[in-house]
Amino acid sequence: MFCLFALFFVSSCKKQKCYVPPSPEAKSTGFTWTNQTTTGNWMASSYPDVNHGFVVGMGGSMVKTSNGSTYSVVATGTTEDLYATYFFNGTDGFIAGNNGVFKQTNNGGASWTNVTLPSGVASSVSYRNIYFYNSTLGFVTGGNNTILKTTNGGGTWSLINNGIIGGSSVYGIYFTDENIGYAGGDYGYIYNTIDGGANWSGQIVFSSRAVANDITFIDNNTGYASIAVGFPVAGDTTTLMKTTDGGQTWQVDPHSPHSTSGNPSQLSHIKFFNNQVGYMTGGYTPANTGELYCTTNGGQSWSTVSIPSCGRLRGLSLLPSEGKLYAVGLTNTILQGN
Repeated sequence: MFCLFALFFVSSCKKQKCYVPPSPEAKSTGFTWTNQTTTGNWMASSYPDVNHGFVVGMGGSMVKTSNGSTYSVVATGTTEDLYATYFFNGTDGFIAGNNGVFKQTNNGGASWTNVTLPSGVASSVSYRNIYFYNSTLGFVTGGNNTILKTTNGGGTWSLINNGIIGGSSVYGIYFTDENIGYAGGDYGYIYNTIDGGANWSGQIVFSSRAVANDITFIDNNTGYASIAVGFPVAGDTTTLMKTTDGGQTWQVDPHSPHSTSGNPSQLSHIKFFNNQVGYMTGGYTPANTGELYCTTNGGQSWSTVSIPSCGRLRGLSLLPSEGKLYAVGLTNTILQGN
């Protein structure tokens, strides 16, 4: 079964339940759940508006919705695992994943073309994230110390990896303006740039076995990085890292709700509706159980959201103006919050 959950939020946060303060467009009557049927182990999502959504996953699988509720299968032309997607609207967007798959469409996925890569990018790169700061400035991260940049909405791309450890992978990426940005790597690294990615400097902020899956900032100084261990063993921990000085230093967030050892929750993506209300996806390996965490006070405390049993959650998309949340994960899981 494919879980598509509609949540109606109210403006409070209690033990085991957390809600988004409703925008003028959002309902606030409590949780309501609905289900639909499809199949996939979903890794990432992109929802450009309330009607259109795109979800990608393992084995080249992809589904989309054009009405905000029912989903149909999209042929991607690949069987490689897909880890990233971004759509500007219901027609124009990108997908990316293992073994060099990086494609774009201008008709909602009816057809795809391979993105033309700049020189120096290996054809077998495994891409991990697609992020756009605005409609023209965007970035793609991946293996082989790859960070790609576009300044024309994806028309052309350049390689900007000066300072990234050779042979390493880059995961989460976030910019607070067009010049200042942060990228999460493996080996416990977080990188930062002050010149739009022309140069990067890195620091080890956690275990060398850890990766920074995602990074977000709620203002110019305060940011969070969700940390996971790729193949956890006894004694490993995963946690939430926090900076309050614009990334100069990072510390383990003492309010992180999942810093247990042995079988820690694998944190995936973190996003904020505003500087107070944020959500984070995660779950447990190898049990494959999903968890969703939330804060309503800018990260001063986190709660576990009460959700039906689902697979480990990975991708996370928000529509702040509409008060909507979408979280996707393994074992046919898509959560939609209204």
